Parts: sequence; C-alpha cells; structure tokens
Amino acid sequence: MYAATSAGVAHAVTEACSAGNLTECSCDSSREGDTAPDGWKWGGCSDNVQYGLWFSESFVDAPDRDRQQRHSGTRDVRALMNLHNNEVGRKVGADITVLLRRAFSTSL
Repeated sequence: MYAATSAGVAHAVTEACSAGNLTECSCDSSREGDTAPDGWKWGGCSDNVQYGLWFSESFVDAPDRDRQQRHSGTRDVRALMNLHNNEVGRKVGADITVLLRRAFSTSL
C-alpha cells in the first residue's frame, strides 16, 4: 500500500506540473532540443518527474521520518519499513516513466 501511494503521489504531481496546474513547478525542459537517431527533435512540455519524486518523498515520507526522529537512539522498524516501501514505489514509477519515454521517443 505504501509503495503504491508513494508512486501515485509522484505521478499525480508530475502530471499536474506538466498540465500547469501547480505554481511551484513547470515542465521539464532538460530534453528540449534533443534529437532522436531518426532526426526527430524533442520539443514541447516534458513531464517534470524529478519534482514529482521530490514532492512525494517530502510529503509521503514525512510522518514516518518524523516518527523515526522521535525515536532517535532506537530503531522504529515500522517507520523504516514504510520509508523503504515508499522509496521502492517511487523507484518503480520512475523506471516505468523512463521505459515509456524511450518507447515513445524511438517510435516517433
């Protein structure tokens, strides 16, 4: 459940950035001007995946990070497990995004 929630938040925030629905972020312009092997040139609004991942980590991890800090000197195993699962969800979501980008950029 934690992995799915973390990935879902990252995805929703990434989509909202690209759609211009959030004032704190915008499109990712790092690929602007890139050229594919077949000559197709990248343009337009790329998904700001990095911002989505950052926001998800900041927002979704906050309760367990706080809980872990309150128990300094001891290990809160549940908080550590939740933080791990959150990170796995974000990692899988980001990996899928990379695969989709590759698939679409080579097929255009």
